[in-house]
Amino acid sequence: MDFHTELHIFQNISPNFPQINHKMPVLSIGSCFADMIGEKLAFYKFKAVSNPFGIIFNPISINKLLKLSLENTFIDDLSNNFIKTQENIWHHYDFHSDLYGNSKEILDQKIKEKIKRTQGFFNNDLSRKTLILTFGTAFVYLNNQYNEVVANCHKIPQKNFTKKMLSVEEIIANFDEIYPKLLEKNIETILTVSPVRHIKDTLVLNSVSKSILRVAAHILAEKYEKVHYFPSFELMNDDLRDYRFYKTDMLHPSTQAEDYIWQKFVQACMNTPTQAIMQVWENLYKNISHKNQKDNSNHISQEKSKKHNQFLQKTLFELENLAQTLAEEIDLKEEIEKLRTRIK
Repeated sequence: MDFHTELHIFQNISPNFPQINHKMPVLSIGSCFADMIGEKLAFYKFKAVSNPFGIIFNPISINKLLKLSLENTFIDDLSNNFIKTQENIWHHYDFHSDLYGNSKEILDQKIKEKIKRTQGFFNNDLSRKTLILTFGTAFVYLNNQYNEVVANCHKIPQKNFTKKMLSVEEIIANFDEIYPKLLEKNIETILTVSPVRHIKDTLVLNSVSKSILRVAAHILAEKYEKVHYFPSFELMNDDLRDYRFYKTDMLHPSTQAEDYIWQKFVQACMNTPTQAIMQVWENLYKNISHKNQKDNSNHISQEKSKKHNQFLQKTLFELENLAQTLAEEIDLKEEIEKLRTRIK
């Protein structure tokens, strides 16, 4: 007897779904779910950039920052949106609160560095690149002074903003503006809808918001050859479909749920040789992280120390072999240097 309906990934993605390998640059941007995907890719040594502008929830703000990077422009285009909070900290309405400065000039420089890093992804000469966009909410806040959508209100009083729900048509039209430039850069785009629930909008309106995002993602994937949908939202809500797969806040997927969705993502995006590299690295990482065991008196015997040193030397040999074999695919210099310092 089955107690859940499994989402079989190859029945739910397009036949030409983009494939990711270790030579290919990947940019993951959007909600906190984009962070999870980006961090997993980085752990497995993919050339991944994860949320360079911080967590961004709504499609309009995401596309604004993508357009800024695609056009090779800088913060001068966003000069109206610098703000100074009551704590004398500078923020910017188009970026997450994690990006801040003790002065406007410091923040301006930080933002330029983030934009430059993102432009490096778009301007990479490699023929294929992958952009992962995760939409979190269809709700936006407009700055009443300039009537512009902000990415983050930075705890500025609510009276300074007007809350609005985007329409499907607005999301599509906004993406239409940047798609030609994505094509010029030969970028495959993977759209996802974050399974994280925005309970501050109420559960009822959260459902409406997610529905709008999901319909927009479907239309965009149908409309454009190089836009594809990955069903992270459905994996959480239809496949797992149980509160035991949420964190204690009952809003975010648990580590177990994230791992399950990640495995489905790997099935969809990575071929057998790429998955083999990931498995080799995962095993080596476990060996690198292994610590010598102390006895009951909190000491390490000479014999154990000797065996542990031999174990580290063997791991170093395997690590150096992998680095040499896959020199074009992955960079292991940092791990090799750290492991050498542990060998006595």
